[in-house]
Amino acid sequence: MGARSQNEMKKTLNWWDLIWFGIEAVMEAGIFVLTGEAARKLVGPAVVISYLISGVSVLLSVLCYTKFVVELPVAGGSFAYPKVELGDFMAYIAAGNILFEYIVAGASASRHSLCCFFAYVGFDGVATLAEGVIGSIVITIVTYSALAATLCMMQPYSQINADASFTVAFQAAGMNWAKYIVALGALKGMSTVLLANLIGQARYFTHIGRTHMAPPILARINAKTGTPVTATIIMIVANSIVAFFTSLDVLANLLSISTLFIFSLVALALIVRRYYVTGETSATDINKLIGFLTLIIGASIATAGY
Repeated sequence: MGARSQNEMKKTLNWWDLIWFGIEAVMEAGIFVLTGEAARKLVGPAVVISYLISGVSVLLSVLCYTKFVVELPVAGGSFAYPKVELGDFMAYIAAGNILFEYIVAGASASRHSLCCFFAYVGFDGVATLAEGVIGSIVITIVTYSALAATLCMMQPYSQINADASFTVAFQAAGMNWAKYIVALGALKGMSTVLLANLIGQARYFTHIGRTHMAPPILARINAKTGTPVTATIIMIVANSIVAFFTSLDVLANLLSISTLFIFSLVALALIVRRYYVTGETSATDINKLIGFLTLIIGASIATAGY
């Protein structure tokens, strides 16, 4: 895990910067579409509860990342943790999924994500600072829930426009000028989440390139700027191609599979770190661990299928 590039990245962000980086990575323009879609077609006013439940679920994943951040302060995040605990093979699988996830997430950011749970995707990009991750997610949960509650109080949920929920709601309330603020907020959210995704994915792939599980060109750091310029350019091109040729439904499904797999893999790595010690853990304990993991996975699949 100690691999290095020829030039090192400059460290210029403080704690406050990382809090806002985490918020920008998670909150996107899709909030203006997502809330209306969920309220009108899925759960009605209970969209507030949906956001809270989703937020708590994601917060559990955040706590897994936080534990690793404290004990393994390395830059690889979702790639480094499985590598340390589960070995190179699982790390290679994680690397492929991270690459896939970030490209798809960057592509879908400009098309809006339509699922409450994945409104919170993106926090792992700031996983190198535990407090920054938790602070960002808590602020995001409160903001999403407040926006959902506001929308449901402005209009009956049956009258909410699923495509332009806040714009139509403000017009119905006689506040036509507010639609320009909503449009500006959507544009700002789209640009910031794309930028935050590019920053996070470039650094992920720089670390993967340093371990030689990806082409070494990804590990190059520009000597003048101290940033992974090569990895950033490659990711911009990849995001653009996927966004141009792929529909939102396909992107959402692919992102769901990849993101849930990475979250589960990090949680599994934490369980292994907590309960398995090489040369000390007995075969009986290993079987118990495998049995419990199988039960958890089976219950998750059954719940999802139901």
